[in-house]
Amino acid sequence: MALGYFPKLYPDELLCSAVARYRVHTMASANAQVNRELYNNQDRYTSVALPHNLKLLHEQIGQFVGMCARELAHRATLFPYYAAFRDENARNRLLESML
Repeated sequence: MALGYFPKLYPDELLCSAVARYRVHTMASANAQVNRELYNNQDRYTSVALPHNLKLLHEQIGQFVGMCARELAHRATLFPYYAAFRDENARNRLLESML
């Protein structure tokens, strides 16, 4: 099922915050409902720090956020802060695990 709406990300907003606003705006009764809508699985969710399954989530919200999944990881998660002092191999592994 394709989403008909997802809120625009505010500058410097974390993805989990936008997901929380989505729940409020759509008046979803439970997190499991939101997870089913965004991930097609009630057990997947958007974590605060380093969310996983970003490619899957991006399939649903990409048209609304206006950026690719990698850019979403860089601009709307804490990835840049966790990766800042890591070597390139560690950064790449972390990013791939998020995607």
